[in-house]
Amino acid sequence: MDEVSGEVTVTVAVDDHYVVGGSASAQVTVNDGPTLSLSVASPSGLVSPSGDEGDEGNSHVDVTISLSPTRSASTTFDFCVKDTGTAVFRMDSDGKTRDFDIVNYSRRAQLSMNTQNCHNYTINGNSGRSRVKLRIFGDNRQELDETVILELRNPSTGVSVSSTAGTATYTIQNDDGPLPTITVTGGSSVTEGTGAQFTVHASTAPGADLTVQLDVSDDDMSDFVAAGDEGRKTITIPAGQTSATFTVNTVADSTDEANGGVTVVVAEGDNYKVGLWSLAFVAVNDGPTLSLRLALTSSGERNSRFARYGPISALLDSTRSEATIFNVCVKDTSTATFRTTTGGQARDFDIYDNNDDKVSMDANNCFSGTLAASTSSARIGPLIVYGDKTPEADETVILELRNPPSGVSVS
Repeated sequence: MDEVSGEVTVTVAVDDHYVVGGSASAQVTVNDGPTLSLSVASPSGLVSPSGDEGDEGNSHVDVTISLSPTRSASTTFDFCVKDTGTAVFRMDSDGKTRDFDIVNYSRRAQLSMNTQNCHNYTINGNSGRSRVKLRIFGDNRQELDETVILELRNPSTGVSVSSTAGTATYTIQNDDGPLPTITVTGGSSVTEGTGAQFTVHASTAPGADLTVQLDVSDDDMSDFVAAGDEGRKTITIPAGQTSATFTVNTVADSTDEANGGVTVVVAEGDNYKVGLWSLAFVAVNDGPTLSLRLALTSSGERNSRFARYGPISALLDSTRSEATIFNVCVKDTSTATFRTTTGGQARDFDIYDNNDDKVSMDANNCFSGTLAASTSSARIGPLIVYGDKTPEADETVILELRNPPSGVSVS
């Protein structure tokens, strides 16, 4: 423990069996044990140790470890880099380039460090000090001033660490200009399946590649962005540039849903400030919707032969640059008999194409329809209703659209 020196006092107490003399009290001074302390040079000349980082290469700053008073035995202790400093020590960390290292004073070799970033150090007997050097790496990156915090720990028995000088802080001063301010703007609205574009702006061109943190979110009422494309993302503004384009991919599906949008927010990060315009929104419109229309919804069946009703039409509420292929199916919940006699019941209806041929049906009673590119409607063909003289209840024909292409939904 680092403490002030003191005294031990012994006083002869009064007793019946002797007389206390005139010199009844004596003191012995007890000095505190040797104390370790740290000091760092200040190239800037300021009282608080600091200096510019430089644009390239590296520079060195003296660090002195002192022991006062000296002692005949060697003194061991740990010389540590505290993790509360903001400068990056020795190795790259999370994409940040290293800011400083610690090297031997004369040979300039790296000091070996344990997992706590401490070096077990020794000051020889009868020696009052030892020195190492901070190696400061220059760069041309705008950034905040950064701190290196050094600390002495675990001294030999009988030696204390100074309560006021056992820790030393050195400030690496940014000399590359003020931090750029980052803002974001959104592009034009898009249709699902198309990337939503944003532009991230820097108020001044960074001297080195600048990584910007972004938060991406979908509308609460829509689901146009895949889960993996939401959340915290990054974009890099290249050195010497003042903007970069960030694209959020949207997902085309076959769900008929409300229009929505994508939001991008500039998050706090290293080496930049967040500007006032830190949020942008790009509207995302649901894809085209496919619907089916019959020329009429009811008719008499006649007593014989058949009647042609139509056309059956497929409609898109907005055109596409490519063909739209889909299935039209006869639902099995229909009560009318389709095409062939079933269980002794005569057929009630059929579906023909525009060439007056029966449409080709698959095992699920579905046939394929196509809307040509850049068109919004297609005539599929007529509904054929067969007449009979059988007394019976009204019957229904139920047709359904299925399997539209990605990005197209069924109404």
